[in-house]
Amino acid sequence: MPKCLKCGTEVDHLDTHVASALAHVCLDEDGDLEFVREELGAEERSNEYFCPHCGQTLFHSEEDAVAFLKGELPGLVNWTVYLMTPYAAWEGIPARTADEAIAQCHYPWEFDCNEPHHWIAVPEEGEEI
Repeated sequence: MPKCLKCGTEVDHLDTHVASALAHVCLDEDGDLEFVREELGAEERSNEYFCPHCGQTLFHSEEDAVAFLKGELPGLVNWTVYLMTPYAAWEGIPARTADEAIAQCHYPWEFDCNEPHHWIAVPEEGEEI
């Protein structure tokens, strides 16, 4: 059984979000909240696959999630990703390349995207690429 790349717990499944419906909230004629439900297609599935134990995102593709659960996902390296100016870091990002690791990280909510910045990813100590 594969182990979570973040917490090390054995997992037999991964969690993901599936939006099968979207609820819009509006006011009805009486001024009360009305929920209008709209069905969505399969394209509204999340592209994030989470560990069911620690809740950390492990993969961003269905192919990688399937390969991981089958024990067929070689070549993953844990990366530390830095967002320079202002400084932010994400540790233990499993990916095959630096670009894949950077793609899994998001701007902090307080970050001003108009500020000059630069992303960098380095393999963690002991990892070989």
